[in-house]
Parts: sequence; C-alpha cells; structure tokens
Amino acid sequence: MIVIVGGADVNSTAVAFAVFVCIVIGTIAGATLRTRLSDDHLQPDSKDVIKMAVGLIATLSALVLGLLIATAKTSFDARSGQVRQVTSNIVLLDQLLAQYGSEATAARTELRLGLQFMVDRIWDENRSGDKNQNPFHATSEGAAFIQGLARLSGEDNFHRELKAKIIQVTTEIAKDRLTLYVQSSDTISMPFLVVLSFWLTVIFAIFGLLARLNVLVALIMLLCALSVSAAIFLILDLNRPFDGLMQIPSTQIRNALSPLN
Repeated sequence: MIVIVGGADVNSTAVAFAVFVCIVIGTIAGATLRTRLSDDHLQPDSKDVIKMAVGLIATLSALVLGLLIATAKTSFDARSGQVRQVTSNIVLLDQLLAQYGSEATAARTELRLGLQFMVDRIWDENRSGDKNQNPFHATSEGAAFIQGLARLSGEDNFHRELKAKIIQVTTEIAKDRLTLYVQSSDTISMPFLVVLSFWLTVIFAIFGLLARLNVLVALIMLLCALSVSAAIFLILDLNRPFDGLMQIPSTQIRNALSPLN
C-alpha cells in the first residue's frame, strides 16, 4: 500500500508509478497464493463468491475513479475559465483607459507593469507546496494602479461614466484574481485516492488468484495496470493546472496588452 501526501508538490508520475507497482505486487501475490492453496479452496461455488466480491469492489472502484476524474476535470476547466475571464477583462480595461484619454496613460503603464507581477503570483501560488498558508496581500504595483485610477478627475459626464466602468471592470478582475487564490488548494481527496489504490490492488490480487498466469494473461493484466495508473496520473495532473503536464499556459495573459508607444 502507498501513502500519498496532499499538496501541489505531489509528483504525479511518481504516485502513478507507485500505484502501478502496488497493482503488480498484488497480482503476483494472488498468483503465488494460488499455488499454495488446495483445490478445495477453488471449488466452483468458492469461485462464484470470490467473483461476486471482486465485482462489488470493482463497481465501487469505478464509481470513485469516475468521481475523481470528474472532480479534477471540473476544477481544471473552472480555473482555466477564470484565467480567460481575467485576460478578457484586462484587455477591456486597457481599452477603456485608452478611451479615457491621455490622463489615463500613467494608469495604463501601471496596468502593464502590474499584470506581469500578477501572473507571476498566480502561477507561483499554485505551484507552491504551502498554498494558502500565508494571507493574501496586495502588491505595490497593484496599489499604484488603484491610486492612478483614483486620480482620474472625471471632468465631465462622459469621463465620469467611463471612470465608473473602469472601476467596475477592475473590481471584476480583482474578484477573479481572489477566486484563483482561494481555489489554489487541492480539490482531490487524497483519502479517496489511497482507498482506491487499495481496492485496485485487491482486485488484481484476486485476478491473479483466479487465473493461471501465462504470457497472454500476464500481458493483458499488465496493460490493465498501465491503464489504471494512467488514469491516476491524469487525475493528479489535472489537479495541478498551473504546473502539471497539461498546465494552463501563461503566454496569452502575459501578452494580452501590447506595449504603449
């Protein structure tokens, strides 16, 4: 049995390999136990009971595996959508500031500077092994941008309405940014994953117990073990959307704003 420690520092490949090793060991243990049992233990009625028992565990394993995959995929899609939402709102905010006129040039400059720091913090927070251990605090670049917005005079109705829209979009960006911070914790229940690994080991051990191992049976069981381990890897990797193999790229949000002339 393996012990899985929660957190973003979990190595998806190492955990998937550990699950694969446990399954193989379980299969070998089942096959070894078969050679030590007398024929009385493997009578047809005994096999029927064993098959029903393994069917029950297999059903539970399938349900838990499907639940973990769905949870990981939903979390990945949600965070990816939040990043796209932040990106689109940043582009909209820059366009509103451009419509405001030359008075907002300094704010547009601060927006570009603050954007790079914000992206770095989002990706670093979700890669850190101590996620959400420290309270959130605003950066100096973000504070400078907010101060720049406060200095906009709003000299007529057009500029006052435009300033209100700018503040509204800025608030939406801040909300999405804080949501990414709050949701940076793991969404996969590690106890579920540990129990699932145990169930899979038991299932393959029973397979080894019921079937006489030959080249074909061993190959099929090896492929099944690889498939299950790949599913575990997929679950863990989707749970790390900012540093996994299928991570959300930061290029789009970094390059969302063109340099000012």
